[in-house]
Amino acid sequence: MIIVDIIMRFYALKVLLIVMLAKEGQTKDVLFWEYLCDRVVSDNSILFLSSEQSLLVCVAKCSMYPGCTSIFYSKSLCKGSTIVYSPLSPELIPMLGTRYYILDEFTNCTKQLSLKDYAIGAPCVLEKRKEYCNDLNYTWDDEHGICYRYHTERLRIKDCKEKCRSEDLNSRLFLIDSEQMFYFVLGIIVAHGSESVYLQGTRSGDLFLDNFGREITYFKWEPGEPESDTYIRTDSDTNLQKTSSGLGLKRFICQVY
Repeated sequence: MIIVDIIMRFYALKVLLIVMLAKEGQTKDVLFWEYLCDRVVSDNSILFLSSEQSLLVCVAKCSMYPGCTSIFYSKSLCKGSTIVYSPLSPELIPMLGTRYYILDEFTNCTKQLSLKDYAIGAPCVLEKRKEYCNDLNYTWDDEHGICYRYHTERLRIKDCKEKCRSEDLNSRLFLIDSEQMFYFVLGIIVAHGSESVYLQGTRSGDLFLDNFGREITYFKWEPGEPESDTYIRTDSDTNLQKTSSGLGLKRFICQVY
């Protein structure tokens, strides 16, 4: 009981501090982003999670965390994140009643733009992502707005996934989910000698799912594929996709989402 009482007192003091900061104006202004209503980021991509009855307290909490740039808020949820999301971010999932806010310091350079322009990828946001990408020692592709890194070392797929996550919490194996992305990856592979690389995708019954549990619907399979193996890689001769046990040592491409 003594331990529980100490924990409760500590939590009460922490909440009081946050409220005091909010009242003293030491929080940061935020911009409401209507294009991300009723959606929220999955739990494996957040900085903190709490239940707050006030938006002001939620913003104040984000202000206390280094690197916090945005929040997802409802009266039962306060999620802080280190990145600014777009409506096309793959890790967003439906959650009715949630609203998305971006800290003002990350929106100043886009105030001359409409929210619609901002939502589809204003130049300022892309520039910040490009800078962040370069800091990670990844490659930024201006045409597609993609941040990626081609790894020449050869690892099992489990170690490839861990390597991506060790470089950035939002880094995953590259996901091919469209014709455009297939040819984008093809260009990277050919430029590095057309060696086989591991890609994102894990078998679940007759389906293949991405890292967020969603069905992958686009494939460029090698003739006779998919076979019964669990993961996806490219073929070193044709560069088409084929299934894999994940135990072989292959190169891989990480992408920051």
